[in-house]
Amino acid sequence: IFAAIRDGRAITGVGTQLISTPPSEANTTVAVIDAGGGDAARQVEDTLTNAGFDISPGIVAGAAPKGIDGPAILYRPGQAAYADVVSKYFPGLQVIEVKDLEAGSVAIVVPAGYQPTEPGQGGGGGGAGAASECPDSTA
Repeated sequence: IFAAIRDGRAITGVGTQLISTPPSEANTTVAVIDAGGGDAARQVEDTLTNAGFDISPGIVAGAAPKGIDGPAILYRPGQAAYADVVSKYFPGLQVIEVKDLEAGSVAIVVPAGYQPTEPGQGGGGGGAGAASECPDSTA
């Protein structure tokens, strides 16, 4: 940077990569592939927006990639950590690597008949003995 300033050259590429920044909602871009889901695709997009994901690809109309038969979280090779962040909001969906994903680095396929579960409304895999409400502090 300092050499470029000293030489009067343009500074390019500075701050364009998130080096050593772990995946989070704030740095994960997710597309929603509406494969006949209609309102469900909008609900998925709303959940992603409310969680703070970058949904700039928006809802992409089209069929799911070959071999994907139901709702799923798809990701490009090398993007598994980002897909894992998304899967926390849609715990019942398969997470699948797709080599030629056109919709972005991470996408959610929403087929006809899919009904997303609102976060906090079940499906989170709390397991046996998981508390369903806050413990009573007066006990």
